[in-house]
Amino acid sequence: MRRSTLAWLLVLAACSGPGTGVEPLVRQVEEDPVEEVLEHELLDIGRYVEEPPAPLPDPQHDVPEMLLSGRTQDPLVQRTRSGFRIEIGSTTEKEAADQLAAQASSWWRALHGQGDLDEVYPREAMPPPVYQEFRSPYYRVRLGNFMTRAEAEVMLDIVESRFVDAFIAPADILEARRP
Repeated sequence: MRRSTLAWLLVLAACSGPGTGVEPLVRQVEEDPVEEVLEHELLDIGRYVEEPPAPLPDPQHDVPEMLLSGRTQDPLVQRTRSGFRIEIGSTTEKEAADQLAAQASSWWRALHGQGDLDEVYPREAMPPPVYQEFRSPYYRVRLGNFMTRAEAEVMLDIVESRFVDAFIAPADILEARRP
C-alpha cells in the first residue's frame, strides 16, 4: 500500500511543477478581427437569388393507354394445354429456321388478309402463330394452335399446298379465352 501511495505522490508532483516557459497558445490580437472581416466579406445574398423554374409541361408520349393502366394485353385468360401444331420443317441451322419462319409468317399473313383462313382458323387479329422450337440438335418450325387433331388436319390440307413436307405434331399450345 505504501508503494502505491508513494507512486501517486511522485506522479502528482511531476504534473504540478512550476511553469514550463511555453508561451500561451492563444495570442492577443491588437486589432479587432471582426471589423476587418466585415469590411471584406459581407455577402449580398440578394445578388444570388434566382427565380423559381417555370413548371414543366405535361409529358407527351406514345405509350398505349392499355399499358398505362397496368395491363399488357386484352383481358384474356391464357393457359397451356395439350394440342397440335403443324410442323413445316426442321434444320440444325438457326439461320435456316429463321428464314423458314419468316416465309411462313408472310404466307400466313397473306392468307389471313385474303380471308382464306377465316373458316379454318377463325381468330381475331393476332400475329401469325409461327413458332420455332429447339430440341438439340434441331430447330423445328411449326404453325398454329389447334385444340383437336381434326382442326389440325383441315389446316394441314391448306399448309401442304405451300410446305410439301408438313405434318401434324403434338404440342403444348396456348389456349386464350375471354373471362
